Amino acid sequence: MATPFRSSAVVLALAAVLLAPPAVGSPLPQGRGRSQQRQRPERLEYFDGTLEQAFEACRERNVPLVILCVLEKEEANDRYRDELKNNASLAEKLGKAVVLLVNNGRHASTEIRVRGPDGKRVEREVCSAYHCSTCEVHRRNWDAVYQTFVATQKQGLWALPEAIVALPDRSIHARISSGEPPADSAVISGARAAASKLGPGLSREELVEVKRLAEEGRRMGRASAWGDSWRAWDALLAIAQAGPFTDEGKQGCKQAEAGLRAELAEVEEALGLEGEAAQRACRDLVELARDGAGTPVAKGVSTLLGKARRNPELKPWITRATLEVEAEALLEEALEHLRQGEEKKARALVKKLTGKKYGDTAAAARARELRLK
Repeated sequence: MATPFRSSAVVLALAAVLLAPPAVGSPLPQGRGRSQQRQRPERLEYFDGTLEQAFEACRERNVPLVILCVLEKEEANDRYRDELKNNASLAEKLGKAVVLLVNNGRHASTEIRVRGPDGKRVEREVCSAYHCSTCEVHRRNWDAVYQTFVATQKQGLWALPEAIVALPDRSIHARISSGEPPADSAVISGARAAASKLGPGLSREELVEVKRLAEEGRRMGRASAWGDSWRAWDALLAIAQAGPFTDEGKQGCKQAEAGLRAELAEVEEALGLEGEAAQRACRDLVELARDGAGTPVAKGVSTLLGKARRNPELKPWITRATLEVEAEALLEEALEHLRQGEEKKARALVKKLTGKKYGDTAAAARARELRLK
């Protein structure tokens, strides 16, 4: 559909007030946790998707959306287009924000040299005007942005060039629309203030890791592997400190801890029984010590394990169970080395397993079947 707009010369008197505070010059807050070291960007990377998808990405990552809007073939807009083409400084200082480019033009393609994932330079065919992969990247959301942010405001007149900083809930946090190319300092200030309001956000790489950890936490929870579940959720919370994954992470940790405490209480009760029941409880306690390592129940498990070792009736069973669990861990490690094609490492572990200390365990018997010498 056609979109009403005014050129920069007409709209100088209609400049909107920038809502963000004046702090300038630093990248957006990157948050704490286990974020990977990122290479400094060489140019702006524009979101390649719909406006709806951009907002969903912002919601998941807990970051603002920066929309850069540029009109075709108008002097101030042409200047802004040229400023954006290789603006590495703006790309770096916008940090984790999702950046959407809006322009309804069509341009010839050109080839540029870019840094690939491995750090080596490769040729890439791009839109000659904005250096995004194709013109569809910047054309796709022209009407959607107009309908969402312009049609019901300013009598439907679009003052271009313009930069809009929006929150994941679709509210406008800052609007830079003076009729001149939006200053980097103003765009950065608006994005910084929005990021500060939202709290720590995620990069695209961090989001992939958070989703992996969330799935691991859920999967281990369904299997009642509470130690692994707790560690997955705890690792997630070290990365996602605000946003939609944080509440699930906290609830996941709480559920896993409750599961571990229930297992600890069960084992403690069973240790007071006699015969095979107490023997099984000793095995369960040793396994719980391994599963609960690093979790909130680790101290309680260690205390109970110490008491069991000092009990003359339980000590032999605890000793045997400890040996069996250690041997099974070694076998598991050896099998993983074999899966990875690391036969030399697997052979060393098999030799250890079949030696004097673990030689009469069930894991050692299975290791001998591997016939690695």
